[in-house]
Amino acid sequence: MFNPAQYPHFQGADVFILAPTGETWNLHSATLSSASTKFSEYLSSNPPSNITQKQREEGKAIKWRFHMKPDSKGRFVAFEFVAASAAKQAIFNFTPIDAQNGTEYLHIYDNLFRCMCNIDPILYPGDEALVNDSLRLLQAAELLKAEPCVRRDIESLLLRTGLYLWQRVLRDAEYWADIGVRLRSPVIFRESMIRIVGLWNLRSVINKQTLLNTAHGVTLYDIANKKVQEQTARKMEIEERLRTFFPHAMLHPVSENPNAVTPGRAFYANDVYYWQALTLVRQYVVKETMAGHGYPSGDGGSMFYNAISAGAGSYCRAVDLEEWHKKFDMTAKGKQRLRDSLNIVKEEMKAVVAELMICRSNIPRLPGDYPYLTFTEFKDEELPWHTAQTLGTKRRPPMGQARNPENSGESSLFVAQSPTAPVASAAVASAGASQGAAKRPRVD
Repeated sequence: MFNPAQYPHFQGADVFILAPTGETWNLHSATLSSASTKFSEYLSSNPPSNITQKQREEGKAIKWRFHMKPDSKGRFVAFEFVAASAAKQAIFNFTPIDAQNGTEYLHIYDNLFRCMCNIDPILYPGDEALVNDSLRLLQAAELLKAEPCVRRDIESLLLRTGLYLWQRVLRDAEYWADIGVRLRSPVIFRESMIRIVGLWNLRSVINKQTLLNTAHGVTLYDIANKKVQEQTARKMEIEERLRTFFPHAMLHPVSENPNAVTPGRAFYANDVYYWQALTLVRQYVVKETMAGHGYPSGDGGSMFYNAISAGAGSYCRAVDLEEWHKKFDMTAKGKQRLRDSLNIVKEEMKAVVAELMICRSNIPRLPGDYPYLTFTEFKDEELPWHTAQTLGTKRRPPMGQARNPENSGESSLFVAQSPTAPVASAAVASAGASQGAAKRPRVD
């Protein structure tokens, strides 16, 4: 077992990595191979140097040498293998570049190597910087096929930002649903998809082309569309129940008891106020559904179903009764009985829409947000990484222009930081003393 305190130059390490600025890492090939499929390919496809007994005794155990070759944007790198025969000449010709120019990848890859070695990464302080830094780390890991070694750290760090994270998730749910899949984070995936499904019919909020353009867009689109179709069918059933609803007190079913009294005229005469109340409520239900305020509406019927669930003065209010009594005048006692009957009908009708009122989202809404239903449920077996579906391998025909995220961090998932941003050696812990510390062995 290696000593985390020796990072980034582990004693007995057999892999040497050189950055253009002169920073180096001495890491164990076994660690890199187990953490990164790509590094495993690098190591297996390039012959190791022979280490003599004398070199071992002197602590010289390097078998593979790699030089970082950054891309034009200075974000990510390729690893160029340097054979043992060319190593001395490569070091002799090496000229370090200015650390202030386009070396953001040093910080990213230092944190990636930390995660590979089961050491906590050290990210930039501040909610926005920490979230963006975490996303860069994820993409760097994906390029090396090393996602499993960073997922737990990134999810934990993202969740520490609390409200800031959830505001970004709600503003750009299409991107964050994809990030949730890539991180295999149930909580981020569920919160994103609850919003996407709830506002599926509102094009100004949910851009389906943006969703399709993400790495797992086809799968996410199919999951959301299936949920919407299932919910639409259920909402249609519920709306039919609302139109045909009877309160319990009005029901006089056939009794199996032969001695029971058959309901006569007096029974139904006493129900006259219930019938009047039921007429008022059904008029409201039919009017709202015919106006498209039910399941076809942009909010998925949220305002309509919430009014039914709230009851009381949410609909068929006192002012509506006043208009009613202009056509059907009553005594004061009759008006009171009608109000009582109306309240009973409303109260019992709440049960019809109760399942739509379940809230499975645990985060606060955005200020002035659109109303939508949050009863969408994703069981563990429905999570994309628990299924045998092929993720993100196809693209549907364009459905419109993709939306740019409100926070530019999601368009490429990685936002370039300012030239004055610190590199790894100067990074400040943003999540307490745990950053940069060794961790217990992983169990996943």
